[in-house]
Amino acid sequence: MKYLIVLALLAYLYFAWRKQRGNRPGNSARSPGPERRSETGAAPQEMVCCDRCGLHLPRNESLTDGRGGTFCCAQHREPGSA
Repeated sequence: MKYLIVLALLAYLYFAWRKQRGNRPGNSARSPGPERRSETGAAPQEMVCCDRCGLHLPRNESLTDGRGGTFCCAQHREPGSA
């Protein structure tokens, strides 16, 4: 009988501790969706693929040519480079 009481007390303390931990300001539940932000606080960005080597990179870091091609670096953007 005493083991049952000790087990019940430990279970109560565990769940009380978990409930208290969940109510802290930094531990709020995160909702999925486009407004969700990463750990750094920045919004996700659209990824593009380099037309020459296939590297994926964010659109704001890519280079484009006059015909709408996207590239990872200036060397891949040049028409004669291999």
